[in-house]
Amino acid sequence: MSFAADDRDESTPQWTERIKSLVDDTVERTTASTLKLERLLLAASAPGVDAQAWTDELTRFGTDIGPGTYQQLSEITVGMTSEALRLVARYLDAYLRALVPDEYAGRVGAPPSMPPAPASADTLAWTSWYQRYATWASEQQAWSVRLINVLREEVAEGRLQPDSVQRLSRAFLETTLPDYLLDMAELNIGVFADVLGVADESLERLASALVIDEEPDSLVIDVHGEAGATVSVSLMVENHRRQAATITLENIPLDGFTLATSPSRFDLDPAESRPVSIGVGLPEEATSGPTEAGSVVIRGQDERDLIVHILAEAEPAADPTP
Repeated sequence: MSFAADDRDESTPQWTERIKSLVDDTVERTTASTLKLERLLLAASAPGVDAQAWTDELTRFGTDIGPGTYQQLSEITVGMTSEALRLVARYLDAYLRALVPDEYAGRVGAPPSMPPAPASADTLAWTSWYQRYATWASEQQAWSVRLINVLREEVAEGRLQPDSVQRLSRAFLETTLPDYLLDMAELNIGVFADVLGVADESLERLASALVIDEEPDSLVIDVHGEAGATVSVSLMVENHRRQAATITLENIPLDGFTLATSPSRFDLDPAESRPVSIGVGLPEEATSGPTEAGSVVIRGQDERDLIVHILAEAEPAADPTP
C-alpha cells in the first residue's frame, strides 16, 4: 500500500497515535488479567495446599460456569461477526460509489446496500438475514454489470479514459484504506478485551472459591519513655521464603508520633534474619496511658505482610534537678 505525500505528512501520525493507544490499552488490560492468574498460581504452589481439593474444586467450577462462559463467548463472536459485516458493507458501499465517475452516476445508479447483520445469535434472525443477503448479492451483480456496460460504452466512444476506474480506485484506497484497517483493528482489540473480560470474571470467581483471603500477620510492640523523647526498639526479621527476598518497611505514624526504621530496605537469603531498629518519636505532652502510635508494615519476608502495631506511652518529663 502506498500513500500520497500529504497523507504521510499529516494523517499517518494520527493513525500511529490511534494504533499506539490501542496497543497500550490492550497491554494494560492483559497485565491486569495475568496478575489475577499469578495470584492463583502462587496460592496453588503454596506449602500445605491440598492438591486433590484444588482438582475437585476446579472440576466442579468448570461444570458450574462452563455453560454460562460458552454463552458469553458465543455472544462475543456473534457481535464481532455482525460488526465486521457492518464495517465491510459501509466501506464496500463507499468504494463502489467511488468507482463511478460523477458524470455517470445518474446512468449507473447507486449500488445496493448490504443488509445489516443481526446483533444477536438468534437462529431465525440469521436465517432471515441470509435470505436478504442472497437477494443483495443478486442486486449487486446486476449493478456491477450495468456499471461495466456504461464504462465500456464510454471508453469505446472515446469520452472516458480506460484507466479512469483504476485512478478512482487508487485514490479511494490511498485516502480510506488506512481508516478501514484501523476500524478493523479497533474491532478486533475490542473483541479481545471482551474475551479478557470473560476470563477475568472466571478467574475472580475461581479465586474466590479456592483462595481464602487471610488477614496479614501482626504483632504489637509496647514502648514508653519521657514525653518528647525518641524510644528505639529492635525487631528480628526473617525470610520465610524458599528464595532470596527483598524486604521493605513502610512507616505509618499517627498524629503526634513519628516512626523511623533502619534499615528500611534490605535483602535476605532463605532462612536468613537480621535485626531492624524502630525509632518511635513521642509527643511533647504526656499521654494518659498506652496510645496507638502507628504501625510498620514489613513486606517480602513471607507471602503475607507483617504489620507491627506500636503502642506508646509518653510519661511526664522528670523535674530538673535544683
